[in-house]
Amino acid sequence: MTSDDILCDEVLVTLRRIFQTMGHQSRRLEQTIGLTGPQLRILQAMAPGPSITMGELAARVNLTQGTVTSILDRLARKELIRRERDQTDRRKVHASLTPAGQRLLQLPGARFQAQFVDAFARLPDTEKTRIVDALQRLSALMQDCDPDPAAPTLSTPEVATGGRYGHDPAKEPM
Repeated sequence: MTSDDILCDEVLVTLRRIFQTMGHQSRRLEQTIGLTGPQLRILQAMAPGPSITMGELAARVNLTQGTVTSILDRLARKELIRRERDQTDRRKVHASLTPAGQRLLQLPGARFQAQFVDAFARLPDTEKTRIVDALQRLSALMQDCDPDPAAPTLSTPEVATGGRYGHDPAKEPM
């Protein structure tokens, strides 16, 4: 085995560990608070303000407006968000958290993603940049090797909670 083979194996093992951790967290999230990772991500993105338009929300979470709308439909059925048409531009829809949605974000089960964000924020900027660069490069390498770029690569449904760098989360299951 060459050193390249060994390093490649280490990369693949590390990716599997990441996917397993995300899968475990996703299952625990659904069991404890009844939400998928993308649903929680949307609620967390809505939390800072009183309301947000679909376009702003889609940009904030790096998903398509169609994907965001689909997730918001599920959250509305659970009465965690409410939507209202803009009074001046009827094409715009604003979404806001309900009191139930705000309470849900305070539950311990909803904290994993926020804990990761907090831990990542504490890293030095140079290390954050190196991590993002390495993940983007790895994603590009994997896409270059995939004969069917539309097919998921080393992906599980739980990976849908990630997605800002190098792949299209809109194509992953919600």
